[in-house]
Amino acid sequence: MDFPSKDGVTAFQQSEHDAVQKYRRSLDQADRGLAGNWYERDYDDSDWKPLALSQAWYLHDAFAGPGVVWMRCKVEVPPLYQGHPAVLDLGTLVDSDQCYVDGQLVGETGYRYPPRLYPVGHLGAQMQITVRLRIDTDQGGGWTPGKRHCLRIVDMDQAQIDLDASGSWRCRRGLWAPPAPIEHYPTRMPAACFNAMVAPLAGLQMSGVLWYQGESNASRSSEGYGRKLIGLIQDWRRLFHRPDLPFIYVQLPNLKIEGQQWPRLRDEQRKALVLDHTAMVVSCGLGEDNDLHPLNKKAVGERLAYAAQSIVYGADHPAMGPRISHAERREEGIVLHFAEAGSGLVANGPLKFDLVDSSSGGVPESLRGIIASSDTILVPLDSDRALGNPVFVRYAWAHSPRLPLAGEDGLPVSPFEVPLDQILPSR
Repeated sequence: MDFPSKDGVTAFQQSEHDAVQKYRRSLDQADRGLAGNWYERDYDDSDWKPLALSQAWYLHDAFAGPGVVWMRCKVEVPPLYQGHPAVLDLGTLVDSDQCYVDGQLVGETGYRYPPRLYPVGHLGAQMQITVRLRIDTDQGGGWTPGKRHCLRIVDMDQAQIDLDASGSWRCRRGLWAPPAPIEHYPTRMPAACFNAMVAPLAGLQMSGVLWYQGESNASRSSEGYGRKLIGLIQDWRRLFHRPDLPFIYVQLPNLKIEGQQWPRLRDEQRKALVLDHTAMVVSCGLGEDNDLHPLNKKAVGERLAYAAQSIVYGADHPAMGPRISHAERREEGIVLHFAEAGSGLVANGPLKFDLVDSSSGGVPESLRGIIASSDTILVPLDSDRALGNPVFVRYAWAHSPRLPLAGEDGLPVSPFEVPLDQILPSR
């Protein structure tokens, strides 16, 4: 196979970049909103359609396809906040936005994931907010559902104006357009990141690795991810001549939108714990149901540091919460065994498990469990209950699960799927 030269790759990237820039310029030129100065403070939007931000998403006709959508809202500022500096918090939008206040551009973001936090100076009695949103794909776009939108008063602790409830938002299409050209990135092709960013470090001494990845695999190829992660860890240990190189990684957080195969991917991540000197940070409950890139990174970092203290620096505490070892069927029911449970398991709410029986079509059956010992959970089940083969037990198998089961230090037990060993005592 012939690989392109460096000059060939550069030319390829430049041609696609130029195509995207040409597309965006064509949108700007054809946009009725820019031509008509829809961002001006005194522009008359009385004939625009009223629309709440909670509805301004791809399910609404105005946001259902590529092009440009404009939204405007006049906000009355209470006298208490007038004269104070503020930041406009618009959550996240799909795909790209420009934000104007009283006709002046105060901020813009070129893609969907960063939080929109735009300083707006000192507040007057009124402010006119205008958002120009560019949607790039046939999937549509808009305002991320579930986000709160507000005007934060910088020098008044927790003071804010709720933009979802204040004023009347109105919207209008500036342009319908074909989808944006797809821009490929050679750096994302197989081995590109490794060769450019990891291989050059081979001569360095490393204390350990912190790893956060998996979102794209969840939507493309969740099955077999565990084998790939194990292979990556082993390969890096060979590269750095450290067969015991500590490797600490983050399990995917909770997410209701775009979640797709996240429960399966989380369980695949758990499988890499078969390797020694590894730990997995459970992040469900730390994220936001509506954000692929949750903002609460401090808590994730603290759990990573806590794990590193244990497996890298020898601190006398567990690196992570108790982890499922195996499940077996006994006369009294299903017994779940946990490793590294310390002084015992803790339940911070009802313990719910799903029994997935192939003989009943694989439809999950919800069961309750109780803590039976310091390292076991009993899920009662009649001894004469016939089960098919295979049978699996699942815990917290959802896009955005609650995790009531934890260790004594509060670190949660990871979501899991475990096969059931059908062992019944002889009578």
